[in-house]
Amino acid sequence: LHLKSFIDKDTCSEVIENLNIIRQADKSSQYSDGLMNDEADSFFDPHIDALERIKKKVYTDAMKIYAEKVRAFNWSYHEHKRFRYSEMIVRKYHPNSELSFHHDDIIIEVFPHWFPKRQNIITCNVYFNDATEYEGGDLQFAALDKTISPSVGDIVLFPSNWMFYHKVTKVESGN
Repeated sequence: LHLKSFIDKDTCSEVIENLNIIRQADKSSQYSDGLMNDEADSFFDPHIDALERIKKKVYTDAMKIYAEKVRAFNWSYHEHKRFRYSEMIVRKYHPNSELSFHHDDIIIEVFPHWFPKRQNIITCNVYFNDATEYEGGDLQFAALDKTISPSVGDIVLFPSNWMFYHKVTKVESGN
């Protein structure tokens, strides 16, 4: 589900401004298990007020839209104490960075001893800047033969499971 301009531009700008201040990007990409090269910066749940607002908006408003449009989603999970959003991993892609095909519940395969009870059900990608600011960096789904070139404020929601293998294509220029 691709929701255009779901997050307002000012909130997206606030995230970018705060990320530019943070100097503790993680180049090891512990969650990506070698799928990502060192040209991207990862920020694991950075403490940015705008991100907290985004998480809440996605969890309340976007999940309702998802439930209405995607009939296979078991809405009974929502607002249940075991259904919650996890940390937010923010990635800043630079020229030559990419993230190979993967699914987002790989965490349980790569680190089963760290997260024995955690299972990602739905992934939400949030886009903080506009595709006119960079070349490449598209979201590509393998089985769907679909590529999305998002704009600032767009979100894309999809199941986190192995059926939705996806990648971020190589960034040719920009960030």
